Amino acid sequence: MSRQEVLAFFDRNAEFIQMLPESDQLIVESLKKMKQADIGKMYGMTQGAVSAKFRKIRRRFEFLETVKIFDITNFEEDLKIIDEHITPFEVELLRYFAKTTSQSATARILNGLFSLSGLDKMNQVKVRYRFLMILDRLKQKKEEPLARKYFDFFSFINANIYMMYDLKLPQFDRM
Repeated sequence: MSRQEVLAFFDRNAEFIQMLPESDQLIVESLKKMKQADIGKMYGMTQGAVSAKFRKIRRRFEFLETVKIFDITNFEEDLKIIDEHITPFEVELLRYFAKTTSQSATARILNGLFSLSGLDKMNQVKVRYRFLMILDRLKQKKEEPLARKYFDFFSFINANIYMMYDLKLPQFDRM
């Protein structure tokens, strides 16, 4: 991409920049001002690593565009209509799994929100299991349009696990 194409790309996706992990936000800001090779030198990375990071950012923007299309603004109320047995815990599990796309990050958040410890403490396996159980309940009701919408949405999230997860690499400690 040319410099102009890169800038136009970021302008088109400006609403999503704040949703990116911090290291990606730094790369975006740097790409607006510098060439990939210069960014690599500044952060002790190769130009290829910066290019790979930019490709990941583009995939994240595409993911966020698709999430936006689903329009789940009435998320909590809709889920209660679809499944009267859904618990506040399950609603939060879905909310944070959709936001982070990370089972382990969702587990940490839920453990804090619900003060879980001991055998009740969530981990990535428990999050995955509960998520798939809820997804199965939605699948059973997918003939209903509202249930279908959320089944499709959470199936999309399921297919993009870790899309928004920020992998911590030592070179980003310098950013």
